[in-house]
Amino acid sequence: MRALVWMLAMTLVGCAHTATGGTVDQGEFGGRKRTWVRFDPTGPRESKRALVVALHGHGGNGEGMRRLSGMDTLAQRHGFSVLYPDGLDKRWRDGRLPPDGVDDVAFLVDLIQGQVQTGNFDPARVYLTGMSNGAFMTHTLLCSHAKLFAAAAPVAGGLSPQLLARCKPARPVPMLVVNNTEDGMVPYAGGRVARKDGKNGEVLATVDTVLAWQRFNGCRVGAADGDATSVAILAARDDDTRAVMLTFDAGCPAAPVVLARIESGGHTWPGGWGYLPKMLIGKTSRAWDASAGMWDFFEGRRTHLQGSPGG
Repeated sequence: MRALVWMLAMTLVGCAHTATGGTVDQGEFGGRKRTWVRFDPTGPRESKRALVVALHGHGGNGEGMRRLSGMDTLAQRHGFSVLYPDGLDKRWRDGRLPPDGVDDVAFLVDLIQGQVQTGNFDPARVYLTGMSNGAFMTHTLLCSHAKLFAAAAPVAGGLSPQLLARCKPARPVPMLVVNNTEDGMVPYAGGRVARKDGKNGEVLATVDTVLAWQRFNGCRVGAADGDATSVAILAARDDDTRAVMLTFDAGCPAAPVVLARIESGGHTWPGGWGYLPKMLIGKTSRAWDASAGMWDFFEGRRTHLQGSPGG
């Protein structure tokens, strides 16, 4: 049934290849043209690859997310694919603001299911990440469609108060929460997002986002450092940041909640591309590589607790 719905709702109208190895596709959904990029590794591969869905931030697009995260290089090395959808008007409708007729949840669910239905991807290894607005959208998708995803890792975003009130994940999902303590746009301690007038909505404190996912996953609840079952501290040599990795898996070993607390980091992707000057977005930590770390977390390896090369 979903395959038929996807085919009717999103009629493919063409594809092209980018200069950097990705495939650009477009289709119609809800009467609007929607676009996305997918990177597939070259060379020998498994019959069914893992698929990482990576959502850009407000003002960005899928191509920008490729550059920000550097995920393609990792995908080539490990043999998985990455899907980079584009939000309309360079943003995702993640539920913080009043609806405007664009249903990004339905679009992304149909797009992802359509990719899986090609037979090229393992439905048990579909993973989700996003930056900023894309991180808020990651939480939104998990609240309503947790069964689609094997694990998730939102970066520089959190649960909004509105989403928490209606969030009912259908099953536990291993969760890696990556937030920066000096984020001037999505405050680590919670509050208004980006604008003091509140027109971008609010975010819960990181500790409350972590506690919420512990409850959703059936963990023993507690988000203080002393409540973690393991703590790893990774320091960068030259940028005065450090990554404190806190693992909470008491009572939920199959669906742990891990907090990557990036101390002194700004509104940035740890280990990624500095997309704007530091004076505008803060420090990009080199203590830990978020892309490499989340891939290991997705695949159930504890090497996500290790630092970046040279970190």
